Amino acid sequence: GLDRRLQRDNGCLFTIDRDELMGSFGVSRGNLYKALLNSVLRRFVVETGRPEFDVDATVPHLDTSHLDDNQQAAVAHVLSARHYALILGMPGTGKTTTVATIIRALTRLRNQSVLVASHTHAAIDNLLGKVREDAECRDDVIRIGSADRVHRDLH
Repeated sequence: GLDRRLQRDNGCLFTIDRDELMGSFGVSRGNLYKALLNSVLRRFVVETGRPEFDVDATVPHLDTSHLDDNQQAAVAHVLSARHYALILGMPGTGKTTTVATIIRALTRLRNQSVLVASHTHAAIDNLLGKVREDAECRDDVIRIGSADRVHRDLH
């Protein structure tokens, strides 16, 4: 059945379906509903708005010596994004290491919160393992998921 309906002034109608067997997604559905209320988020997530970048953005001082030139460029690219940025790469090109570095920059240097979502538990576990290598970030991670699917080091 339909979980929620949202009618906006501009005539857009959003529906979020609820699957009774997947009760653990209730919080996710609620958060998605709230995100759709935000016209800026809706423009990017639903209406596929193009990313915008601040060409004059100052990138916080961050040790990126462990990254290659492409990874360093990706970090600078993401940190200059106004709303979102995409990182694309073949397996083994260092996307997880790059994203871990970006998370450290956003949380430590910009004091922002980061939500990481993926279609696999393993991808989240690999990323959080890299983030937790930084002692300053070790206790600032909350991992939500089925206990039997989360890596034991992240419980």
